[in-house]
Amino acid sequence: RSSGKQSQRSRCANGCGLWNFCCGRPAHAALAALGVLLAVLTFGPFEGQAAQASLHQALVRLAGPSEAVVAPAPSADAAGAALNSTSVLSLTLVAAVHLNASERADSAPTVPAAARTVAAAPPGKVATSRKVAPLKFVPPAGFDYEKVLIFHDVLVTPPGGIISSGRNVNLPFGGCGTLRDYRPEALKSCQGPVRVVVVLSQGQAEMFYHFFAEILSRVMWVRAQYPELVDSPSTLYHTTCTTEDCNQYAQLVGLKTRYGKSSHLVSGCWKAKLAAWPPSSTECGFPRGAALQKLNRFLYDSMRSADTPLKTGGRPSAVLVRRIPQRDKKAARIVLNHDEMLRAIGVAGWEVTVHDGASLLDAHKQCAMFYQADLVVAPHGAGLTNMLCCRPGTTVIEIKQSDGGFNKSFLNLASELGLPYIGLDTKEPFSLPFFGSGKVNASAVGEAAASVLNQMRERKSEMLAGKAVAGR
Repeated sequence: RSSGKQSQRSRCANGCGLWNFCCGRPAHAALAALGVLLAVLTFGPFEGQAAQASLHQALVRLAGPSEAVVAPAPSADAAGAALNSTSVLSLTLVAAVHLNASERADSAPTVPAAARTVAAAPPGKVATSRKVAPLKFVPPAGFDYEKVLIFHDVLVTPPGGIISSGRNVNLPFGGCGTLRDYRPEALKSCQGPVRVVVVLSQGQAEMFYHFFAEILSRVMWVRAQYPELVDSPSTLYHTTCTTEDCNQYAQLVGLKTRYGKSSHLVSGCWKAKLAAWPPSSTECGFPRGAALQKLNRFLYDSMRSADTPLKTGGRPSAVLVRRIPQRDKKAARIVLNHDEMLRAIGVAGWEVTVHDGASLLDAHKQCAMFYQADLVVAPHGAGLTNMLCCRPGTTVIEIKQSDGGFNKSFLNLASELGLPYIGLDTKEPFSLPFFGSGKVNASAVGEAAASVLNQMRERKSEMLAGKAVAGR
């Protein structure tokens, strides 16, 4: 018997008979169901309306809000009638099956259908987070990984997860971090409710590559499938990063936001009447190719519509990325012979513009710099993310670090965008450690730049020859 004043969790903790026996344990729940049936068969039916209602409510609480529970509570007309053993059996078996299904929902993936309406979490009850290994998402047959998932009346958690009806939704997440990495108390001060939240957050949002290439690229799915959400001036975007720089890049990809009180970038916990959850990266550092391509095309069209000038005549344009030590961070891949490398690229026939970490431009001007470039040269690092703004055919030369193996993030990015890519190894006597500084082979960089220019000239000659033949 249960008074209903205790939560199921406290009943389990206090060891109150049947509840303690079956809490969260489907096999025990089935045994409990058989126990109730045995009691009926042994001691006879439960007499009286109060006893019937008490047993009915206890069993329905055990079963939970399942559509399978269809047996009504005893009515006033049924006062004095016995609750027969068949009714008890049906309810107890439903309770056991439902509890079993509830536990499976905690330990196995569930997939929300798009545009599905779900109930809000009961007042005063929120899901808790435990630092455990994330559940592996196993898609059902025919699941579309490129579909934006829509939820109604939910909580958006600080890392970008979804809580529906008090339960964490098992989402097809593959980005950096985990959607379960938050403290339970963070859910006690959720903001909102607001009309629409587009959930873009993934781990490492404070790092430029992860924010621009992984987080902001997700909005392209929403723009394609639910453009009205992106067009709406009231839509909020859960991005974790809400700094001035992050607002600038959000504007660059077409989001209606401005740093300060009018910013539409949010973090933390939010109550949303509608939450849109677009496809995430396939793994940390690897955004989905289709999203990258759509973002690149969007930025390309934006630069063209803004009449961003392109160099005509003279030497072609190259951008050389110069990394500098970041405040409060370890020096990472600082090229000590930067000026030697700059001269080598110039001697190869290029007009070089330096993208200097010491004096970064605003997001639009920085994107325009890479849009105008025919060649991008950079040591491995965040500056290469700007190839998202490059035009088709721009060649990327990445100077690889000398330790820690080869990070393929930018090879993958160039490949997805269809940009020619050259990876230069850094071998002794040269060195470019991931953390620290060193000298690179400036002559090899110059030779690679010269090779790219020769290929450009050959393609141009072939095009002119083709036009001449076509004009005859």
